[in-house]
Amino acid sequence: MIALRRSEARGAGVLVVVPARDAAGTVVATIAAVTAALPRADVLVVDDGSTDGTGALARQAPVRQGSLHVLDRPSPAGLGDAARDGLRWGLARGYTVLCELDADGYDPAELPRLVAPILRGEADVVLGSRFVAGGETVGAWMTRRTVIRAGSLAANQVLRLGVRDPSAGMRAYAAAQLARLELGAVRRDPLGFRLQLTHRARRANLLVRELPVCCTERHHRLSGRSATTAASALLLVAELRLLGWRHPARPAPVAGEGAAGGGDVRQLSSGRR
Repeated sequence: MIALRRSEARGAGVLVVVPARDAAGTVVATIAAVTAALPRADVLVVDDGSTDGTGALARQAPVRQGSLHVLDRPSPAGLGDAARDGLRWGLARGYTVLCELDADGYDPAELPRLVAPILRGEADVVLGSRFVAGGETVGAWMTRRTVIRAGSLAANQVLRLGVRDPSAGMRAYAAAQLARLELGAVRRDPLGFRLQLTHRARRANLLVRELPVCCTERHHRLSGRSATTAASALLLVAELRLLGWRHPARPAPVAGEGAAGGGDVRQLSSGRR
């Protein structure tokens, strides 16, 4: 269990990036949930060319002690690209911790547990993982869950990432370490973007940790778009493998253990009761 210090739980020096497209029905509630979890954190909504007024609604959302920002993109370019723009925006403004939140399934209340190890200097990257003990995916049909899990397993095995959920949609980065990962060269689609950032973090020997979370899928079936995105991510895995971009082989540490230092991958207990 992770006991949060008061400053860690409030989120000073933290930016939460929320990529959004046509999310008028949920964006205000998402902002409220983020600021309830991390009252002093700043929130950046990256509106990826929405046509339903998402950006305007986000600007009207009440916040607590942190600041609310909206980055408008005139036309859709992909939520992965939106997340990349948001993280680059945060890097340019000197935040200590940068979070990415896929609000379409992940609970913002989990954010303080992801942020805490970074503020303590115990991790460079913390992934909210669906596939470690205590993590789960609910709401999706079995076919969709199987495809997501199989894709994560394939990426982990082929690239030797030592990470169970390399495309996790809720994650936190130490800004100083994220700056080393060359965001401008990363893929634009959401799965490819997250997978490639995880891969780059491992190749840079950053300290990556996984913490179990529950993801509630709103898209129950495996749609044509989802299948295309998954296929693109698998092609990326094959491309990275053919280029020889695998993390050096090493045994994955046992959950909660592992030698300190770069390149360690650890799993954290959920802290739930």
